[in-house]
Amino acid sequence: MSHWITTISPGNFELSRSRNFSIVGYRNRILHIRNKIEIGDKLVFYILGIHKFGAICNVASSLYTDEIPYWPDDVWPCRFKIEPEIVLSKEKMLDISSLIPALSFIPEKLKQSGNWGVIFRQSPKKILQSDFNLIEQEMKKLQGE
Repeated sequence: MSHWITTISPGNFELSRSRNFSIVGYRNRILHIRNKIEIGDKLVFYILGIHKFGAICNVASSLYTDEIPYWPDDVWPCRFKIEPEIVLSKEKMLDISSLIPALSFIPEKLKQSGNWGVIFRQSPKKILQSDFNLIEQEMKKLQGE
């Protein structure tokens, strides 16, 4: 099992929430990693602009292509069916700033420069089990509050 960060806009996150996180989509350029994401992998949703983690979902299908629009600005025909594991309310989403020092997928030079947000331009991004465990643990704390 692998763990991935996937980026999403606030609007598309809320739309996905309203549809119970049933699908995630990517641009055609992710085809080079299609054999790397597998059923059972975990996706951590990073919400652009607000710098928060909002959900963790399980990958429930192999990659498939669908041209039918799902999101209003749909340009993501490479899709996986997903199932929600943790979905935080808007008020409880995990602010990433407190985790920056501990996340190994963010290079030290980006942490020091404060320019760590660029790391999320590449989506999906594979992360280590230790990074996933930290994010998941913090999200579960917020979910339980």
